[in-house]
Amino acid sequence: MLDKAGLSKFKWKDIVVVKINNDDAVLIILIFETMETGNKFIEEYLSVHPYEFVATINDETRRYSFTLNFLNSEFGIRYDSTITPESYAPISWLGNGDPAFISNGVWQNIINEKGRQYIYNPDILPIDDQMKSISLEEGIEKAFSKATRVEFWPSTREDEPEMVILVFNKRQAITAYNNLNDIASIKTTFLKLIDAGTINISFIDAVEDFHITVPELQYDKKQLKAFKESIGKNHSFAFLLGLDNPGADRPILLQTTHDFKIITVAGHI
Repeated sequence: MLDKAGLSKFKWKDIVVVKINNDDAVLIILIFETMETGNKFIEEYLSVHPYEFVATINDETRRYSFTLNFLNSEFGIRYDSTITPESYAPISWLGNGDPAFISNGVWQNIINEKGRQYIYNPDILPIDDQMKSISLEEGIEKAFSKATRVEFWPSTREDEPEMVILVFNKRQAITAYNNLNDIASIKTTFLKLIDAGTINISFIDAVEDFHITVPELQYDKKQLKAFKESIGKNHSFAFLLGLDNPGADRPILLQTTHDFKIITVAGHI
């Protein structure tokens, strides 16, 4: 229940701010006594109720306080830290326009040259530029919308699938791609293509119940026509991220995980 008594059971005791996926996104980790407590807080509160994450600084002490305000309640949770802008540089990463996420974690009994070590829940939740909660779908849409164009490539080798490549001018949207990879299915996820001068691409899955649209992308009509003729109507193909590569005929494929996972969709509609 979203009330004072219920929230009082889930006060965190520390905070970590890190960059993840080759500096693609900022992750706020709320440190709890146990992973179980933090996981339950994410599941029962942050995944259910809209909220905003607010960082404020005391003018006299220069110390930060952090508050989770739930937007449909008068209650929230506040943590008064010893962090100052001088003592903890990562605090400057908050609210500077980078994609941001929030999760929970715990300290480990390990201290090395990198400092005190922690582990965190990999089921991270996106927040927007104002540090307010958004859906996973919205987070993916916002990241993908920064692409410069989308390209369509028929297969040129037996060991290479047909590909739709979302092209960027720098490494980005890696975290969003990995989140999409977690929910997309080769059996039930389709790519909808709407040509209206520019092109809208939508990932649609009735079984997993999500609809993610990236509007008004630049593309090559002849390239799309050749791609559709190559794969037919109900043929699976790969969706990848690419990096603009003016000196070559195709973008550089971006590796978003160590083992180069690829999203394969069931077909296009």
